[in-house]
Amino acid sequence: MQVCGCPNQATILGPKITAIDMNEVVIMQTEELEEGQRKSQYLTTSDLEWQQQRRQRGVRKLEYEVR
Repeated sequence: MQVCGCPNQATILGPKITAIDMNEVVIMQTEELEEGQRKSQYLTTSDLEWQQQRRQRGVRKLEYEVR
């Protein structure tokens, strides 16, 4: 079951689609991509390397003066 969350309250349950106003419903066909394909589609290898390096960096804690 999928619900769009819009004011029209469109709901998809298998082959059945319901909504308050069916004239506002637009059905689009998309291809499901595997997890590896999703990441490779949007990020280059240099982007992935940069993200890995960023995750490994430590975070400094800053101390602020309390007034």
